[in-house]
Amino acid sequence: MEQSLTSSKKVPDGPKGSPIVGVMFEFPRDRRGFLTKVARQYGDVAQFSIANLKFYEVVHPDGVQHVLEDNQQNYERGKMFDPIRNLIGNGLLLSDGAFWQRQRGLMEPAYHLQHIARFGETITQDAKALAGRWQTYAAQGQAFDALPDLFILALNTTTRVVLSAETPDDLETVSHSISLLLENISFHFETPFYPSMNVPTPRNRKLAQALRAFDQILFRSIEARRRKTHPDGGGLGEDLLGMFMAARSAETGQGMTDEQLRTEIVTVFATGPEPTAIAIAWAFYFLAKHPDVQEKLATELAQVLNGRLPTVADIPGLVYTRMVLQESLRLFPPAWLINRSAIGDDEIGGYAIPARGVIMLSPYLTHRHPSFWEDPEKFDPQRFSAERSAGRPKFAYFPFGVGPHQCIGMDLAMLQAQLTLATLVQRFHLELLPEAKIEVLAGLMLRPSQLPVRILPVH
Repeated sequence: MEQSLTSSKKVPDGPKGSPIVGVMFEFPRDRRGFLTKVARQYGDVAQFSIANLKFYEVVHPDGVQHVLEDNQQNYERGKMFDPIRNLIGNGLLLSDGAFWQRQRGLMEPAYHLQHIARFGETITQDAKALAGRWQTYAAQGQAFDALPDLFILALNTTTRVVLSAETPDDLETVSHSISLLLENISFHFETPFYPSMNVPTPRNRKLAQALRAFDQILFRSIEARRRKTHPDGGGLGEDLLGMFMAARSAETGQGMTDEQLRTEIVTVFATGPEPTAIAIAWAFYFLAKHPDVQEKLATELAQVLNGRLPTVADIPGLVYTRMVLQESLRLFPPAWLINRSAIGDDEIGGYAIPARGVIMLSPYLTHRHPSFWEDPEKFDPQRFSAERSAGRPKFAYFPFGVGPHQCIGMDLAMLQAQLTLATLVQRFHLELLPEAKIEVLAGLMLRPSQLPVRILPVH
């Protein structure tokens, strides 16, 4: 791979696959392995076909910048996201153009650091409750799979951040409904030709019933909050739902309809807890694999926190904690694939890109580009120190996307991950079970198959 892309316009090379179907059968068998092999063999821009669709794998940071920032108006999410759009609606995540701009403008203030800082105590209290349960495992020396606990933790915290005013029974119903939704999003991603929600299959009926229960709670909350709203706008609540309800367009003064509020809240649930849990799980995985890093992190936590719960005010001092998360996100970014459809003909790095060509970007691959990452397979948090980060291209690292469509919840996700990691690592030393086989599952998210650990209390 070259340090910079060439300027001579040409057709990208790539694996041909079989006549008519292309790589339709090769790609799904091992997405991560297939795309890695293509990048290594064909370089920064490669082409392959799946049936009648042309895919263009773009790995170089310059190409990422072109698609996600410089010429982003030529790239849309398109119909390839219809299976997921049919499940969660056309919200901020899956929209483009003027509608996307309106929604981004309405929702962005809710994610400003001064607003999400109020969720810090919720995050640490939930992590503390999990630490209490883990204390039993530590006392007994009992091995367990930490992955389900981290998913439940992230989902419960997200539920309280979004809908803090609801009753425990309501929050349990929300958690159950969203868990089922997340499972179905992954299923539809890997089974794109499964019947839509309009077809009453057993799977669809079960999900529809769960989402009706979720809608009842959400719309009841919206109505109740609007009834008690003060003339000055107070009374809506300071959770995400309340802030979304209070948002008004600077141009029209209009807010979101109830249906659009529902779509955006579902989108928050669909995009928030799962990748956050996965990010924390991968950080634990690397800490357990690298005792020296875990010891250095524990030292920072002891010096900064001195045994107390972390707060938002501690975040600037938890420098190494953030570096550990950044490096684990480099190696295993949960959202590891970003697809866009070209609206018109274009050129990326000197290669011709036709209209309707599908651009496939992968943080997983770009984060391993040898021209920008020394010894890229090595886990080394120090590569995110200020000294070693200087001069690194912005688009060489994008675990939350980059450009105008960068994940709106990035700061909240990092806050949740940092506070959770700090709360748990200062209490426990983690060890992976040596006989455990942890597979990297590359579906919609890049996740570990399990996280079997034994934990010891830190004295």
